[in-house]
Amino acid sequence: MIRETSHIPQTPYHKYQSSLDDIEPAQMDKITAVVLATDVRKIPVTVELGPDQALKMTEAEIKAFHRKAKDIDQKNPAPRPLQIYDGGIIIHRVIQNILEAGIRDIYLLVENYADEIAAAVQDLAVQLIPYDRARVDQINATHKFEIKHYSLGQLTLFKELLQQSGGDSCLLLAGDQVQLQVRHIKKMRAAFEANPQGEIFTSYAEWRGGTPILLSKSLLAKVTEKSFHSLAIAGISVPIRLYEAESVLLGEDKAYGPVLFPEGYEGFVKNIEMPALRAVRKARAQPSPAEIQAARRKGLKPSEFVTKAKTCLDKIDQLLAKQPVEDLAYWDNWAKRNRKDFPLLSSLEHGDSLVYLDSAATTQRPYQVMEAGNEFVRSYHANIWRGYYQISGDATAQYEAAREKIAHLINGEAHEIIFTGNTSASCNLVAQAWGLFNLKKGDLILVALSEHHSNLMPWQFLGDYLGVALKYIPIDPSGRLDRHAYKELLKEGPKLVCVAQISNVLGLLNPIKAMTRLAHEAGAVVLVDAAQSIQHIKIDVKDLDADFLAFSGHKIYGPTGIGVLWAAERIHEQMRPVAVGGGEISEVGLSGFYHRRVPYCFELGTPPIEQVIGMGAAAEYLEDLGLDNVEKHSRAMSQYALLALSTLDSACVRGDHSREDGGLGLISFTNFGVGNSQPAFVLGHLGVCVRGNTHCAIHFMTRIGIYGTTRVGMGVYTTKEDIEALVFALSIMEEKFKGSDYRP
Repeated sequence: MIRETSHIPQTPYHKYQSSLDDIEPAQMDKITAVVLATDVRKIPVTVELGPDQALKMTEAEIKAFHRKAKDIDQKNPAPRPLQIYDGGIIIHRVIQNILEAGIRDIYLLVENYADEIAAAVQDLAVQLIPYDRARVDQINATHKFEIKHYSLGQLTLFKELLQQSGGDSCLLLAGDQVQLQVRHIKKMRAAFEANPQGEIFTSYAEWRGGTPILLSKSLLAKVTEKSFHSLAIAGISVPIRLYEAESVLLGEDKAYGPVLFPEGYEGFVKNIEMPALRAVRKARAQPSPAEIQAARRKGLKPSEFVTKAKTCLDKIDQLLAKQPVEDLAYWDNWAKRNRKDFPLLSSLEHGDSLVYLDSAATTQRPYQVMEAGNEFVRSYHANIWRGYYQISGDATAQYEAAREKIAHLINGEAHEIIFTGNTSASCNLVAQAWGLFNLKKGDLILVALSEHHSNLMPWQFLGDYLGVALKYIPIDPSGRLDRHAYKELLKEGPKLVCVAQISNVLGLLNPIKAMTRLAHEAGAVVLVDAAQSIQHIKIDVKDLDADFLAFSGHKIYGPTGIGVLWAAERIHEQMRPVAVGGGEISEVGLSGFYHRRVPYCFELGTPPIEQVIGMGAAAEYLEDLGLDNVEKHSRAMSQYALLALSTLDSACVRGDHSREDGGLGLISFTNFGVGNSQPAFVLGHLGVCVRGNTHCAIHFMTRIGIYGTTRVGMGVYTTKEDIEALVFALSIMEEKFKGSDYRP
């Protein structure tokens, strides 16, 4: 038996190292992963069993041990994810990553908690192996073993499972927490090469002092340097060798997230002839017979890329002839005219190479918005409100004019517009300025399961701080909110309902007006996240009748770093400032101070004047385009994108866009049935900008059974060519990687 020993910590682990020597697994012909899912409500517990303790732990002693463990948990709260509401997300990620690594059969080892077992069966559809806690405790007591992290009793149980797995085996202890890193695999592989007769190889991942990992000989025989291929990081054009990455198969997301690519990926990238958009334009150009003959005389062969683009476009055109998109040509030309307003998209550098389909994350900025900011800096750059001179007065006037423009965009009133940093800051402001003063222990908040983290985490935080309960509005199989379940939840008397108007994952429109009416009838306040809807549809806050509505400047073709919280006038008396300082007070004395009225009491200090003015210009730009036109264009391009994507075998659109509440400029899909970041990396090399991964909605992704999608976000500048370039680039990926072990 060969063991990797360099990472064995000087802890009680050395006591059980010898117990690994006698593992003799059965003949293995398939790959199996056994993942230990620990109880997330508990932190690792240390209980000393001294040398004088009886060899046999009595039932009473075992109960006392568990009581002590419970006390430690209460004194040292350290939430760790596992269950459907806490950590099913992490377990799902672990299983997803194991599948992507080529390990096909997975067993989830859980402790004997009925709710955990039911959650795992329901959410993950995996086979469960029961955890015999009593037997583990007995072995530990018999061997006078210090119970810390993973004990002799646990390892004995685990190695038996490894022997019984009947396949190439990977046993990951604490799989929901551990980070399996490349160096572990490399060292275990080296140990295997040094002595191929060994059967089980071990290493230790660095988590809470060390966590053992066991790999079988037959699995290591398949693991070579080529098994890992290469890694690319968002924003870096040159792929980085995988061994330079921090994490591979398991582990927390890093700044950009590790991604595994198939063999041949680097060669594929090197052989890209041209950006996808240029190939599509050349394929559409239809050279004249004279040009074709001239090329032949010169011995020039047709570009392989252009030929493939032509084949892809022919498929789309044939389907479009059978399923025409209404007024597609008109809205295509409308977008082309708009495109001229956006310097980055119309520049010589990017004009024929860049396809920008990431507007759901951040929209591009038109000349009009840039000029508004430049004019402020150039002509009246000064602080606002109390500068008794011309340019300060001009700055103040433009600042307040921007507030008026933004209010007009959503049919609100200027004094209802509170400037914040972004949508996330707006949601947090509601939690602090309203939630802290209107919620108490035992109150209920309803949050849509499809929410962005920004409209989920503030309420989770408030729940911990105040003891407020959270319940989630579930989704149906189409990805929509379950209206029947919503009505049932309202019967429980929630104080607040939090919901996005358009899901930032699937692009489906929620019935906010109807949901608000029902919530108000139940006595609840309503917060709407409009970050995705504000750029695609006309919003009338008076008609929606919500209490709060949040969105960002960079979602409506404005600057970053500026957002809005619209707060209905009727709710102002329930809000209190949670930060104080200059600008937000009307009077200050040694005995106290007076706040200014809303919205100014929430805008302390020198505000981001240039950004506010830019956001006002962006609101004006949208209104000049016509909000009805914006929505019609979004629908036409979405319909065309859905049609074009349907020509691919590998693309699976997530969410049902067949109804009126779909097809609004945001589409998510997976490739080869599995979602993650890889397609976005490959598309980036072809000049197509899309968003990959979980889109700040990991909890939602888990519920719809995937870990990540490729998201297409359209803008007022999105053209047919953009969609065609996207689908052509995906077709190139499909041709290259379909049938391989690649799972993007």
